Amino acid sequence: MRNMKALMLMSLALAACQTQKGPVADLVLMNGHIITMDEGAPEAQAIAVAGDRILAVGTDAAIESRIGDSTEVVDLEGKTVIPGMIDSHVHFIGLGNRLLQLDARNVRDQDEIIERVAEQAKNVEPGEWIQGRGWDQNRWTVKEFPTKEELDAVSPENPVYLRRVDGHAAWVNSRALEIANITRDTPDPAGGRIIRYASGEPAGTLIDNAFRLVSQHIPPISKEQKRRAIGLAIEECLSSDEKLRTSLRKRSEPGANAPKTSRANERRASEH
Repeated sequence: MRNMKALMLMSLALAACQTQKGPVADLVLMNGHIITMDEGAPEAQAIAVAGDRILAVGTDAAIESRIGDSTEVVDLEGKTVIPGMIDSHVHFIGLGNRLLQLDARNVRDQDEIIERVAEQAKNVEPGEWIQGRGWDQNRWTVKEFPTKEELDAVSPENPVYLRRVDGHAAWVNSRALEIANITRDTPDPAGGRIIRYASGEPAGTLIDNAFRLVSQHIPPISKEQKRRAIGLAIEECLSSDEKLRTSLRKRSEPGANAPKTSRANERRASEH
């Protein structure tokens, strides 16, 4: 009898060991319709995840062995799970550059933008450009083009260049106008217009080709800024469940024909 009990205990212990195959998951999704994109096993019921890695995909019964005391288990109730979307056409560096800049979208009035410029002015080097995009005076309480004085009050030394939401105008401060040598005597360029006061002085809004008089003086993005931009773009894509984006660049851009991803991109990708 004692031998029989010992044998039963050994069998139970062995069974317990066999059910706990592999590491325990942080998250298990069960009772779902999992699209694997694997031709050999295109669909599954459950998936086990640890950290940012998929541990296993299979039936509910198979994945149960990955459940531990601290595992979060989600009943999908038949819902479908697909891999992260792949965007094959995106200006990746452009996305990162935009995220580096001041966001002037969806504000009620220009005072909100001024507050953001003032905050950014505290965190930039003397003389460094403050850039942004997204303002739209038609969404403000006072539906008029903004002027340079508001920007001058919070950023007298740093040039400010804020593109309108449609890209057809720019709001600049006096320092930016000074760098571009735009004065009351500056004629409107072909295809552009300098918004002026009655005196002829530039008011601070440049329409279409007129803003190029300023933008041509903005220095190119530095290597450090590019690394930051890539990092921000990666975080943005991950947060929106787009797990891979390919970057399109003009043929004239450095490295446009190179098959390798940038070293900075590789470093960031390795962190995820």
